[in-house]
Amino acid sequence: MEAIVTQDGARPWRGAAAAVPLRCWEAGQLAGLSDAVQAALSSWQQAWGLAGSLTSACTVATAASLVGQDWTPLRFSGEIAAWLHAPKAAAMVATALFGDLSSAAVASEVVEACVADGWKRLAGVLQLAAAPGSTSVPASADVAPWSGAVEVVVTGVVDARLVLAPEVVEAWCASRGFARSTTRAGASQPLAAASDAVAQQMVSLQVQLVGCELDLGSLQELQVGDVLRLPHPLEAPARVLDGTGATLFGGYLGRHLGQLAVELVKNPSP
Repeated sequence: MEAIVTQDGARPWRGAAAAVPLRCWEAGQLAGLSDAVQAALSSWQQAWGLAGSLTSACTVATAASLVGQDWTPLRFSGEIAAWLHAPKAAAMVATALFGDLSSAAVASEVVEACVADGWKRLAGVLQLAAAPGSTSVPASADVAPWSGAVEVVVTGVVDARLVLAPEVVEAWCASRGFARSTTRAGASQPLAAASDAVAQQMVSLQVQLVGCELDLGSLQELQVGDVLRLPHPLEAPARVLDGTGATLFGGYLGRHLGQLAVELVKNPSP
């Protein structure tokens, strides 16, 4: 489809070459991935005798959660497709293993081996491998809305965050027999009409009448139950505003089934 060119030369539509897939994950897929991560880390915790709780949760990754963090890149199928953030992992493991003796020289080798084994077990579940280099940060496009990127948050014995590109999650889902993430037009589940999709959404509206002016003395003397006369003629429509203050309709005050109501009109008066 050719893009429409406006008078200022801007193109409101992009060509097919710029199209990107929209990915999302079902709650069962994210829960299954979280359970797999939990199982890998629990086996590591038991193997090393690490006391304490250890939980994991998978959510949709967002750009806001990546700001100001140092991430270690991980490879999937030869490409960087995951990022790990666990700056205090070694210190937390050392405390769990040795308590007050965690700073002893002999402890460092054991802690290093323990941490390495934990990441090895986790990487094995997700088919990840360490990437050479120092640190990198996922690009905004990697975690854009509907990108399919997933953030895994681990808390307890060790605190860590892992951002997974959709290819990693999709490969894991395929290995466990989950359906693909993407939904295309013409699939078995038809798309709902926009009016049906938003039919149950509640929208707050405000009805604004013409205001009045009071001197400061009258304002200070106002009491509950006082009546203010507004210079708003009944034949003039009120303004019906949305939550942002934008005018949507005009409206006439009235009653319906014993309750106050507003009859909407298309063209509100200035």
